Amino acid sequence: MRTSGKTESGRPSGFARSAGVLTTAAVLLLAPGIAEAAFTAGATGQMNAATLSLAQPVGTVAASSCNGRDLTITFTNYGYVPRASAFRVEIFRDPTDTAPQFVVDRAQNDLSPITVRVSGGRTPRPYNVRGLYPTVGGNTWIGQPLPGTTVAC
Repeated sequence: MRTSGKTESGRPSGFARSAGVLTTAAVLLLAPGIAEAAFTAGATGQMNAATLSLAQPVGTVAASSCNGRDLTITFTNYGYVPRASAFRVEIFRDPTDTAPQFVVDRAQNDLSPITVRVSGGRTPRPYNVRGLYPTVGGNTWIGQPLPGTTVAC
């Protein structure tokens, strides 16, 4: 006579029921371990930013002087712009110009004087100071301008 693990009433015996419960419990406990994976690649993703707004510099300290037609602007502080790591100085011929006559980019800690040879009338030259945020991909975010005016040369 063969035994099938069932009682005469057709229901599983206590031993068969216990074995089924233990098997189900073992599968449920071990299943997450089966689904785990190890990732060993060292690749990193790049962050893409659609917009970045840089404020105008705060606390900029500059002085200007002339020696003949040479205009010198000396910054003792470019000011503070969150996220900016460099600064741009744009010098215009006159207040109506929309394109600067000279553009000089400097690292944040490069406070060496900026000297340019100017032409035209002996008038004060407007200038802007802007924060720059260069990115890894070669793009540069340019901040809002802080206007200033030089002495007449």
